[in-house]
Amino acid sequence: MDKTDTCICIDLGGTKLYSCLLGTNGVVIEEETVTNHGTSREDTLSLLFHAIDTLLLRASDKNITPRGIALGVPGITDPTSGTVLHAPSLLWNRFPLKDRLAEKYSLPIIIENDVNCAAMGLWASFCPDLHSLSFISIGTGIGCGTVYEGKLHRGFYFASGEIGCTLADVEDLHQSHPTFGSMESMASGTGMENQLRRHLAKPDAPAWNQGKTARDILKAYDNGDALAKEIVDNTRDYLAMSILSVATTLNPQVIFLGGGVFNSADFLVPQLSALVQSKLHFALDLRLCKDSRYRTVLGAMQLLNNEINY
Repeated sequence: MDKTDTCICIDLGGTKLYSCLLGTNGVVIEEETVTNHGTSREDTLSLLFHAIDTLLLRASDKNITPRGIALGVPGITDPTSGTVLHAPSLLWNRFPLKDRLAEKYSLPIIIENDVNCAAMGLWASFCPDLHSLSFISIGTGIGCGTVYEGKLHRGFYFASGEIGCTLADVEDLHQSHPTFGSMESMASGTGMENQLRRHLAKPDAPAWNQGKTARDILKAYDNGDALAKEIVDNTRDYLAMSILSVATTLNPQVIFLGGGVFNSADFLVPQLSALVQSKLHFALDLRLCKDSRYRTVLGAMQLLNNEINY
């Protein structure tokens, strides 16, 4: 591999950051993961600087010069200007991320929605023969990226796939959702935790000593806990509504499911497939995509290479 055939690729999540020095052959040369970073605004930018600086130093030690920097970001992103228009988990609104990075680094930089990156990574590296695919990610929030014949479908305002903003209930039409959308407030990892909090706030709430994260809820579900079962079943039904929206409005050849929640909830895929198929008049091809973090950085690299005409 040529010493310049590498990119710094980052999957910036609401609670996790994965950064790597990635070869154009798809091989990870160096990598770092930060979990539960809990940062927002300028602190998140400092976290990014540290991740990039670390990889640049390691690349220099190996006599490698990266071709550029590619980031997947959890929110509505203008890839032309590199501005993050709305990323509630990071409290970024119209944040000029590319400009801020360009002040420090003299490499080509691309900024894209993280789920769009994952969809592109799936298509370019694993499914290039598909006419189209959508990738639905269920993590801190909910998002969907779609590729048609090798091109991302971003929408006019770069908000295609913001399915976390679809309504979970008709009553939500008259409610305010300034940060997380209606659907992701119920059906994401955050949504599962919201459901648990509402249950525990009731006067007759059952005792619960099993932790309050989505992972804790899924573990309790595996152990047969009744409240966890109610929350997981509700989440499944909400997700079925989201998948149905994607299947009928975007109508991709294949829909992939991934993200942090599905690392522990792959058992839901057959149930979701049956629920959604029962409402459709055409065949649904619903598949699980594990290790979506790797798909995200692969897609980010693909988009960077497209930008610099590799």
